[in-house]
Amino acid sequence: MAREKIKKLAWLTAMFLVLLFGLGAMGIFEVDHLSSVAYAALEDNIDDDLSATLPEGSIPLRPGGKTPISEENPKPAIKIPAKTLQQEDETPVDIPENGIESSAENLSSLEETSEPVAETIFVTLIAKITYYSRKPFILWGTTVGIVAVGLFIMLLCLRRSRSKPFASKPAMQVKESIQIANIQGIGAREEQQDSFGVTDVMNLNKGVFAVVADGMGGVANGMEISRAITSNMLNIFQSFPSDAYDPVTMLLGMVTDTQEKVRMLIEQHGNELSGSTVVAAIINNDSLHFVSVGDSRIYLWRGDALVLLNREHNCATYLDEQAARGEISLAEARNTPQRAALTSFIGLDGHLQIDNNATPVKLKGGDRVVLMSDGVFATLSEDELADALSNPSIYAAGSALENAVIAKNNQNQDNFTAVIIGNF
Repeated sequence: MAREKIKKLAWLTAMFLVLLFGLGAMGIFEVDHLSSVAYAALEDNIDDDLSATLPEGSIPLRPGGKTPISEENPKPAIKIPAKTLQQEDETPVDIPENGIESSAENLSSLEETSEPVAETIFVTLIAKITYYSRKPFILWGTTVGIVAVGLFIMLLCLRRSRSKPFASKPAMQVKESIQIANIQGIGAREEQQDSFGVTDVMNLNKGVFAVVADGMGGVANGMEISRAITSNMLNIFQSFPSDAYDPVTMLLGMVTDTQEKVRMLIEQHGNELSGSTVVAAIINNDSLHFVSVGDSRIYLWRGDALVLLNREHNCATYLDEQAARGEISLAEARNTPQRAALTSFIGLDGHLQIDNNATPVKLKGGDRVVLMSDGVFATLSEDELADALSNPSIYAAGSALENAVIAKNNQNQDNFTAVIIGNF
């Protein structure tokens, strides 16, 4: 608020100075007419040549330039000392001691003319032009004054246009009414190896970022690896300016940077087999971008239908593709013991398989985006998932999803985690 007051005061000060300079340069503070200025110049002997430019028989005006000298007003407005003026024919002309007086012919002609005031204005205009043409600095001052006043008007219009409210949409923005719910459970495991992270819904100028990581069970440091992944990705997202990132580039950069850091962490533990899956998403301007490594999933729930958006990196995907090509039977693909084995994960000592969308998924009102570990989708069918997500509110949907997993009461229930984003 204080900064806005300072800006307003600065604008007012600048406009006042510009206006003051313009008025001063144009000579608006002079209250006398140019005819008075010209005769004053003669009286002070500032410009002796001015009198030579007056037409013969000119009628001087009284101060104010309104009343011509006549028989009723015989006394001239300004006394001019008696001296001799040299005309073009070099014939001297005597000026009476009491100043300039009109000849009888000029006086009678003035009385006979129907527009004495117009003639007087014309004569004064000639004197004005002559006087100004002899003073270049006045011409420059007038020009500068006009420019200054024009600048003042422009500044005033600019200030008024800035003060008017207008709709502005940031480069990266989501609706303030967006809602996020999450569930997490340890299941039948000894420790929680799932990890998740979401940005603050109260600070959505860059969009929403959510990530779920599922540490590999049965190997070392699964919990530590998954937490390192979510923490690193959140830090990368939060470190970027709101208008200086591309979602696709950022998500791929997150995976690359996180892979390097996890590999360093694994090496510190003696290169023991370890790793984690990851699925992450950015939602801004009602557009969804995602990236995934491993078998964690991202779903779009729309109109009571559930759509899987990403491709899993496990043997199941490879086996199903073989069955589709006729290389193996569908039964063989479904019953292979190593079907759930991962073919790509963060921490893998080798080339990563990464799934992402280069073209954003456009979200609509009522859509819900769900990131989840295999402890959820391996326990519930897609129909059960869709039924839980159909609850009116995001939070009710989260509770229904958690209750559905717990209700299964599986003896080998894996850690389960889900993040639900909705109310677009």
